[in-house]
Amino acid sequence: MNPTLKADLKLLKETINHMRAKLKRLEYRKTHREQERVSRRNWTIKNRAKANLSTRNSILKSKYGITTEQYDAMLKNQNYCCVICNKPASAFKQRLHVEHCHKTNKIRGLACVNCNRLLGACEDTIEVLENAINYLKQHGNASLAVIDKKLINSIKYAN
Repeated sequence: MNPTLKADLKLLKETINHMRAKLKRLEYRKTHREQERVSRRNWTIKNRAKANLSTRNSILKSKYGITTEQYDAMLKNQNYCCVICNKPASAFKQRLHVEHCHKTNKIRGLACVNCNRLLGACEDTIEVLENAINYLKQHGNASLAVIDKKLINSIKYAN
């Protein structure tokens, strides 16, 4: 028998066996749904850290196209602080959010929940942010004046 034909037959047999095994697994899962659910749940409880990391990886990859390693590198480059207010990430209950342009999906940095909401609420419009800053200046709240230039510049350079 021809050696290439023999190799092709072997590959075909392996593929058929693989498909049969896959069908058996699917049938088992269909008939044992509750057992499968309980089994997955028990695994998640026993392996909480691994499950959380897996979920976090999936979300970062599907939403932003980055890995946890890339996220961690960005965080390190920002000195573990929010890109806008410069508060340390440890000051927040949640991880820093991936701050990105909703039009281009370009990642601009990692921002705390408050700064991320601020940009979302003003729809990344510099004019709205400048109006808000001027409003606060007129009404005696100068604390925001310290970050206003940095905030506006970070949006200008990201676009």
